[in-house]
Amino acid sequence: MRHLLLSLSLLLGLSSFGCYTPVRWPRRTLWAPSVEARSPIQSPQAAAGSAVSRIEQDGVSVLLDVLDRRRAQELFHADLLGRGVQPISLAIRNGSGQTYRFSKADVALPLMPSAQAAQRSLPHPAVRVARLIKWGFFFFPGLVMQSIVEPTTTLDFPVFEETAKRPPRVDRQAITADFRQQEIADGAIGPDGTQTGFVFARPLRMGQAISLRLINAATQQPLMLRVPMPPPVYAQQRDYAHPYEKAWGAVVSTASAIKAWRVASADRDQGILVVRKGVWAWRWSTLTEMTISVERLGERRTRVTLRSPLRGSTSLAYGARAPSIERFFEELELLLPPPPRALPKKPQAQTTPSQEKPALPSPVPESAVPSSVP
Repeated sequence: MRHLLLSLSLLLGLSSFGCYTPVRWPRRTLWAPSVEARSPIQSPQAAAGSAVSRIEQDGVSVLLDVLDRRRAQELFHADLLGRGVQPISLAIRNGSGQTYRFSKADVALPLMPSAQAAQRSLPHPAVRVARLIKWGFFFFPGLVMQSIVEPTTTLDFPVFEETAKRPPRVDRQAITADFRQQEIADGAIGPDGTQTGFVFARPLRMGQAISLRLINAATQQPLMLRVPMPPPVYAQQRDYAHPYEKAWGAVVSTASAIKAWRVASADRDQGILVVRKGVWAWRWSTLTEMTISVERLGERRTRVTLRSPLRGSTSLAYGARAPSIERFFEELELLLPPPPRALPKKPQAQTTPSQEKPALPSPVPESAVPSSVP
């Protein structure tokens, strides 16, 4: 260590004396603390393959949207499901003429407070330690490049400077406040009122019903609502502006062209195509049977629905990427393209009486012209 310090002192002295260039000491950004800015949580929007359930009873409707892994990561900027947190969007609309009280304690789910969910969204301690080790490893090279090499030469090393900067810390208070703001609040829901927000629970078991209780503010009578959860089945449907025969032929040819799929049965009259994918080897199997249904909506309108069982019974299976299914719909779009949009007609300019051209006089027939010759 002593030899290293002596060598560094000698290098600094030679660079400042021999080259007549003073040493430019590094900027404070190399070790100055900074705060990592995270975008605010966005409002959820239903997507294909998402688990959305709705129920209405006595004028009160409840909409429950279980976010899949990809949507939760886009909205909350963290892999919540990978850390054991299932965000659920809950919307309660009171269409009756009475007032109801809502409390998160009356939801039959193992909920966790928003502060605990926000704590799990933070980077893992091992990740923070790895960032500090990386900063310590590149700090000295960045210090040398910025204070010695760059002032005495025309070289520039922006990669070393960026890597040698101190990693920013996470603003825990801002993230916790954002989670608390997005959490659904307890309180009264008046007539024609709506209460929306998130609740945070453990990964759910699909196919079960979630009980929700509302208390009538006037009679103190509970209103029990059971919101059914969809089964662990991936479903995606799309409509095409093509006749049934053309859509059925495109579905069969597209499914047969995918090498990983094997057509098990095809019923043209019922519009049902059964496809299998996966392999089987002794006790280990990945066989999956998918059902593609083609429904006639009109003379030139058809609906194609694909249903595939998920490989997990919990909400972790939702949002899993299915490349073969995505490829199926992409190739089907090529065979069943949308109709071209009609160009809007240009509005005809209205002319004023002053702009109208005067009508030309009609020609006079020759028989009506008097002859000058007697």
